[in-house]
Amino acid sequence: MVQLALSFGNLEDQKANVICVPLLATNPELTSLNVTKSLENKAGSKLSKLFTALLNGRTRLLPGSLLEMPLSKDTHVLDCDTVIFIVCTPWDGPDGSSTKVLREAISAFLQKCSKQKFNLVTMAAIGVGKTLHFPNQTAARIFGEGFKAFMESEPNTSLKKINLVFQKKSDILFHAYKDTLLHMDLGDRVVVCDENGGAFHKRPFGEHIDVTVGNLFVSVVYGNIAEEKTDIILNLTNFREWKAGSVAHAIFTGAGPEIIEKVQQESKQTFVTTVSGNLKSKYIFHTNCQNNFAKIKDIARNTLLKCEEMGLHSVAMPAIGTGECMLDVQQVAKSMADSISSVARNSKLYSLFCVRLVMLEPYVYSIFSTEFQQRFTLEQQSSWNPLNLLTARLKRRQAKDTEDIKDSGSPITMPQHSVDILDVVGLDREAVDNMKLILKLEFDNQYQEEIIEDPQVKSFSEMEVQNIFSVLKEKPEVQIMLNKREGCIQVNGCHLNVMKAAAQVQEKLRAILNSRLEEAKRDQSMTHWVYTDGDIMVPFEEEPSQKLENKFLSGFKGVVTVALKDGKEVTVNLETMKASILNLGKVVPVARKDLALESDLPAYWEEMNRHFLMMVPLDPNTEEYCKVHADFTKTVHNCEIVKIERIQNRYQYKAYTVRKNYMIEKNGAADVNERILYHGTTFTNCHSINYSGFSRSFAGQNATAYGRGVYFAVNAIYSAGIQYSPRDPETQLRYIYQVKVLAGHHTLGKRDMRAPPCKSTSDPFDLYDSLTDNNDNPSMFVVFHDDQVYPEYLISFR
Repeated sequence: MVQLALSFGNLEDQKANVICVPLLATNPELTSLNVTKSLENKAGSKLSKLFTALLNGRTRLLPGSLLEMPLSKDTHVLDCDTVIFIVCTPWDGPDGSSTKVLREAISAFLQKCSKQKFNLVTMAAIGVGKTLHFPNQTAARIFGEGFKAFMESEPNTSLKKINLVFQKKSDILFHAYKDTLLHMDLGDRVVVCDENGGAFHKRPFGEHIDVTVGNLFVSVVYGNIAEEKTDIILNLTNFREWKAGSVAHAIFTGAGPEIIEKVQQESKQTFVTTVSGNLKSKYIFHTNCQNNFAKIKDIARNTLLKCEEMGLHSVAMPAIGTGECMLDVQQVAKSMADSISSVARNSKLYSLFCVRLVMLEPYVYSIFSTEFQQRFTLEQQSSWNPLNLLTARLKRRQAKDTEDIKDSGSPITMPQHSVDILDVVGLDREAVDNMKLILKLEFDNQYQEEIIEDPQVKSFSEMEVQNIFSVLKEKPEVQIMLNKREGCIQVNGCHLNVMKAAAQVQEKLRAILNSRLEEAKRDQSMTHWVYTDGDIMVPFEEEPSQKLENKFLSGFKGVVTVALKDGKEVTVNLETMKASILNLGKVVPVARKDLALESDLPAYWEEMNRHFLMMVPLDPNTEEYCKVHADFTKTVHNCEIVKIERIQNRYQYKAYTVRKNYMIEKNGAADVNERILYHGTTFTNCHSINYSGFSRSFAGQNATAYGRGVYFAVNAIYSAGIQYSPRDPETQLRYIYQVKVLAGHHTLGKRDMRAPPCKSTSDPFDLYDSLTDNNDNPSMFVVFHDDQVYPEYLISFR
């Protein structure tokens, strides 16, 4: 049996028959590499003189050759009989000569050790580091393949132990060797172990860790991405060729030739979306990282945002660029963590909630799991989550038309599953105990408990509890326990089932919260926070305004830190109602505005009797109806208008009025540029628009040619295009909104703009209010702010 031991320490302090280190072919000096420099520092000038004599004046050595330097223990402090140098060249890519040279040198070194009857060999990780810069996993695989070939050709070798020594801070390199060697078939006569002989064990396929990033449930998984059942799988490909063993090869092989053909036809696009073919997912995103580390964050971010845009719930992504592109795994893990964190913090995610990062290489999984566990355990302690704050506010009030559950707060659980008893029978107690231990380990590997903490659980109604437990209809294999007193839900069972059930519970929680938020918007949130900058009253963005409102309602009298739209931090003193804008040294007044008191509704509206939304059908004989009808039919001919409804939404109208007043102060009354425009949509979107207006979730749905905002047409005929206002399959009716739009100062839009540009380079935060297709004679406007638009009338026609 040969021990392949991995340990931390200093190579120069090890006891062995032979110590093996690399040597640079083009500059064969002990000072050229850190590991040989450490040997020289330990052994002193005697070793330096011996090495100089060994070189015999040579300034270059043959790559792949071995240089042996026998030592006399009475004159040198190194505790070994000889030092063998492997002559290396820096890595020149997977197909370069340096890989072949290193592979041949490893083989020659092992043969030499066996021939000289050595028992104990101590080695550095050959090829890694800043000078030779072989990728960690590549260096580990070259060594493993060379060692495996040696053991097959020399079954009776004298070698008993090869000790691979790593510096104490080289955790990533250590795990690269450990995981790579464990998952290579090195034969029955080899054990991969620690320095004391304790065997390392392979990671079980399917192992995973789970973290919560904002409102995203993120799993890092050791598995095969081609087996994922998520809505979307991300495929990295150059659209032309892919090597066997790569992620692209696995996905394309599983998906089938039709998918390959479609992808290659559309390869000029940045993102190609296809169905999944024979895979278990619904769709596949295909894109090219172009062997460019700088693109990783954008690819990860755009993948998540595209999922949200398509209304998808789950996505599986590989470790971008760590396969054929061979990018640094740790840097990739950090970049993908940055992107996921950024999207979770800064984007409103209503659909996407589950992200799975799937790695086929155990070494890559090890680095990703470590990065995400360390990163997001710490991040959650200090991050501010607006949804949690809203939940904290909402938990103090009972949802209308429901009754609280009449219990003492004890856990609520569904009926237990029947208990299965397994008898273990064996020839002796030791065999039975071993089998019980194996079964327990396997049970522990498969069993998982997932705890979902959410303050709103404490105020659940009976109906909301039943909504949560409805998950058991689809996943009867799991147990769900709801604890109102602690404000948490626990899901128990097999880890694969628990992960899916927990994701469904998260979706139910999100739906309950969204339902409460709709009510909160129309009931409790009729306030907005503003600060005065000179003569202009500037509203805070929605999230900081909600944070201030939450602190105000709790009776807090201290300082709250929030961010402005331009990223500047502001500290608001809720006792003095003053705000200090950091980095500018400015102190400005702050005010809490009650929109219900400060905004008047139009006189011609019907009495709303405290309703927040009313759809008022117009009488065809009224002047109001005739005006809307005439404006619409100026450009839309040969149609039948079935109904025109006035939309009376108190909250949206007041928000629109606040925005209009702000633009009057910012631009002047003459440049508010309020226009009557049109927007076509589907019947399924009408309910959302009536209640919430044109939120940013509509951005980019119909076009992106002039920016990724919401589009409004000057002429109704444009919105009447069948692609913008399709027929409702049940009624055959089509739908167009007549809307008020605060166009303000506008400029020409460009493809995929996510916000209007600056009006002046001297003030990077003074932006245009909207974009157009033609600045002199626009036929459409693109708007990016929710409250800049008010839908006045819904026109149903055929």
